Order: sequence, then C-alpha cells, then structure tokens
Amino acid sequence: MGYNLKISAARAFVKGGISPVTIEIDGQRILDVSLEFESGSDLRISEADGILVPGLIDLQINGGFGIDFQQTNEQGFETFRGQILRTGVTGFLPTLITASHKNLLSQLEKIEISSTAGLSDVLGVHLEGPYISQEARGTHDKNQVRAIDLVEIQELIATKKVKILTLAPELEQAMEAIELLTSNQVLVSLGHSMATSEQTAGAVEKGARMITHIFNAQTGIHHRESGMALQALVNPDLYLGAIADLHHLRKEIIQLIFQTAAPRTVLVTDAMAALGMPEGTYDLGNQLVEVNPGQPPKRKDGVIAGSAVRLDQSIKNVIDCGVSPELAIAAATSIPANALGLKDRGEIKKGHRADLALLSESGLTSRVWHLGEEVSFD
Repeated sequence: MGYNLKISAARAFVKGGISPVTIEIDGQRILDVSLEFESGSDLRISEADGILVPGLIDLQINGGFGIDFQQTNEQGFETFRGQILRTGVTGFLPTLITASHKNLLSQLEKIEISSTAGLSDVLGVHLEGPYISQEARGTHDKNQVRAIDLVEIQELIATKKVKILTLAPELEQAMEAIELLTSNQVLVSLGHSMATSEQTAGAVEKGARMITHIFNAQTGIHHRESGMALQALVNPDLYLGAIADLHHLRKEIIQLIFQTAAPRTVLVTDAMAALGMPEGTYDLGNQLVEVNPGQPPKRKDGVIAGSAVRLDQSIKNVIDCGVSPELAIAAATSIPANALGLKDRGEIKKGHRADLALLSESGLTSRVWHLGEEVSFD
C-alpha cells in the first residue's frame, strides 16, 4: 500500500529539467517536491547512481519476454506486467495488431485496465489496425486488413478498454470512424497508410491526434509530394510516436524529429515477444518472426516486425543521437501521459502517483518504485 519515505537525488527529471530533488512520499502519492538535495533523507541517490525519473509510459507494445499479446491468456498478461515493470515502465498500453474481429474481442476480454502494486499498470489497449492500408501494412496479416466497419468499431468501443486506435485516413468512412472514436474518448492515431499530407491534415481536423511510429509504414517527405510524416512534423495538433531502436529510424531522422517536434514526440517501443529474450524465432500475431544478432525482428521475407528494444534503452539511444536528456526523458514520461490525458502520472509532482525509475549511467533501469513501494529485482 506504499509507505512514508523521503528520497533525495542529486539528479532528477523534474519540472522539465535536470536538477537535485527531494521527494516526500506518503503512501502511494507524492506529498511534496523540493528542488534541493537533503542529506538527512531516508534514501540518498548520488550523481553517479544516475537520474531519477517518473515511471516510464509505453503507448505501443505488442508483447515481450516470450509473450505475444495476440495469443496469450490472463496469466501471460500478468507475467508480462511483472517483467516490464523492472525496465522502468510503470504504465503501458498492450497493443493488438490487425486480426479478426473475433480475435480482437477475445483478447480484449482477457485484458483488464488495472493498477496493482508490483505489476505495471494497464492503461488501456492500443488497437493497431485492422483498418489500415494494404500497401503500407508492413508485417500485418494481409488477410485480416480490411475496410472500415463502423459496427465493428462500436463493438470495440463498447468494451471500454480501447484507448488508442490506429487507422489509415485515406480509407472510405475514415472520417466517420474518427468522429465516432473521438466522441467516445478514444485517441485516433494515423498510420500504416499511404495518405497524403492533405488527407492527414483532414483527419486531424476531424479529431485525429497522433501518428503511429512516424516514418515507418507511411508516406514520408518529398520536396514536391508531401506525405503523412511531413504533416506530422509541422502540425502542432499531432503527437508523434517514434521507435528509437536505431533500426526503424536513422540517427539523423531522430535528430530531425526532436529538433522539429520535441514537445510532441512520444517514444514507443513497438516491442514484440522477443523483448528481453535471446535470439531466435518468435510469434507476432500468427506470423513467425526471427531475431538475429544486431538486427531488429524480421519476417523471413525481410519485413521488420516490431522491435526488441526496451523503453529505457530507447531514451539512451536518443541521447546518444545528440538529443538532450531532458527532451529524451520527457518523450517517455510526461509527453505520453499528456497524449493519453493522464493527470496523475508522467511527472515528479505533488499529488502525482509515486511511480519512479532510476536510470543508471548505462541507460538501463537500476531501481523502480511503483505506488510508493520499491520493486524487487530478484
């Protein structure tokens, strides 16, 4: 249930910057925050120990630790929640990719939006598809990619678990679907699409507010034929999901994204079952995916199939690309919280949940506090 604790850290991400901090925790919440290091605190974290940050938030993750969300059961989801928490992720959206309507409803039934001590919080579900472009489907099952069905969408909404849905805005009835989803508080993300910049802008006018893994499986930037990625960079109403495994995006593209749209950029892993596992063959939906040394997960035909990157490692990768730690950390904490409309997490702030992670100099998480209690790594 949490307990009373005072933590002082020489370096912490607080109020948008890196500074010393002392945090008073009362039960599961942060009671007070001061921008100073108090030597008499219960726990003192030195500069060499790393940076104390809010709990990380992943808005797009397909599985990990050998678990594929498209096929697992309730026990699998619980096991995953315990494992992902140790990487600093205190809240996430399990992501279901394109599948039959029956399969999506079946898996949604197994997922509970919940917050339980010692298990990463399930914040809702991200449905990536099935209403996407065949030409930009990537690794999604071509036999399940389909036209927009407003009746299906109503049934998905009725579960009250869907918080993000990715669709292609150029599809017939896309505008009606966007209006339906947004009126039911579902964040519409645009992706797996051949849409033009103009079509993307039209979807934003109807209420779409995010781009799914910018530059990947979508139209890009051309000096005469602008696409979705360009509209994403220049449109202030769009959050940008970005996979920073250094395979999906080049260093220079990561620099471009942050130089252009840092306040709107959300780091996502798009990780699949291979996360936290050795090289080998894994499932993504009903497809086999291979993980080889130094490579992202791929189908046998060479199509990239998600990633195996951790969110804390993604922050380090972005910093290594020359982006400031402040911007990189915000992209995995406060900005995804803002995108999803979460008011009590994503920042080290009075009244917020006492969810914290300590990022070591290696970039990986060395300690985690969830709902005020330190998580055991044993």
